[in-house]
Amino acid sequence: MFPLAAEGITGAFHVKSVQFAVQVAESGSGITQQATVNVGTYTGAIAANTATLEGGLWFPAASAAVTIPTAAA
Repeated sequence: MFPLAAEGITGAFHVKSVQFAVQVAESGSGITQQATVNVGTYTGAIAANTATLEGGLWFPAASAAVTIPTAAA
C-alpha cells in the first residue's frame, strides 16, 4: 500500500497489472494453491509503520484469482 499522491498520481488511473512475491509456498497436498489479489482504496492514514489496514476503511475495486505453485525459497 502507498499513498497515490506520493507517486505523483493525483487523478483517475487504471491498474493494468499487479506484481507480488511469494517467499515460500507449501500447498499441503497437490502442487498449487489458490489466492486472490485485491485492489481497492483505503481511506485511513498510511504511515511508514502501517502494517495492517482497518477493515471498515478498505473499499475493494477489483479482484483476480491466481494460482501459486508450490516452491521453496
